[in-house]
Amino acid sequence: MTGIWPSPFDCALVIRSLKTLALRMERHSLNALLIGRYLEKHSRVSKVLHPALPSHPQHDLAISQSYGHAGSLCFYIKNGSLQHTKKFLKSLKVFMWADSLGGCESLAQAPMLWFVVPTSFSDEEVHDLGLIENLIRLSCGLEDTNILIEDLNQALVACEDAESEEVVNGDEKVKV
Repeated sequence: MTGIWPSPFDCALVIRSLKTLALRMERHSLNALLIGRYLEKHSRVSKVLHPALPSHPQHDLAISQSYGHAGSLCFYIKNGSLQHTKKFLKSLKVFMWADSLGGCESLAQAPMLWFVVPTSFSDEEVHDLGLIENLIRLSCGLEDTNILIEDLNQALVACEDAESEEVVNGDEKVKV
């Protein structure tokens, strides 16, 4: 046999974590659904993507093929720019800014901030890839749903005036 063999301790951790996997996945899924419903009604959000929401383009297919859904969702900040996205992420207090999603904690990312667009891609191709400046991806963790919603709300409110903020760059003030 070849390959990596886990240690007995690693195996024990896997067995232990499998005992609570169903509970964790239920909470993960429920948090995402409740947050998605909240974000659909928020005035600073233009669109939410989660297969359990009736507004999702493939909602019927998702419902027919599965029960319980992912704890991840995407949304677009209404009339948002890259400055709005940065301000939103910097304003989060519970959600952590992450490059990859997953885990027990709630995470947020903006693909446009970590994806380096090669010069060979046109603006249209970047848009087709879904790399839009105001796109936010969330992985909802196991925290209390109300705390997560409060965090998202305060960050959305904070990013409203992102374009009017000034940042000191050396001796001069520059609009962000």
